[in-house]
Amino acid sequence: MRMGFIADKLTGTKRMILELVIELLVFAFTFVVLVYGGISITKLAFAQVTASLGIPMGAVYLVIPICGVIILIYNVLNMIDIVRAKGVMPDPTDE
Repeated sequence: MRMGFIADKLTGTKRMILELVIELLVFAFTFVVLVYGGISITKLAFAQVTASLGIPMGAVYLVIPICGVIILIYNVLNMIDIVRAKGVMPDPTDE
């Protein structure tokens, strides 16, 4: 969810900087919560075994850090696209 009333007023380099800051915040959140936190909870959960399937719960929780890494990859690709735009950010009102 995004409140774009500030971003919609910006153009050019200022808009590019704002978009990069947003991507960096998403990157930091994803790394801390999904990757680092996901690895931590996965390590703890490998000691527990599910009653019905007999597999370690860590195998179930392993999807969290994997998804975190995938999100980080897409986040880096988004930042590359923003930088390649060279300050020419599309106007959202032109849609």
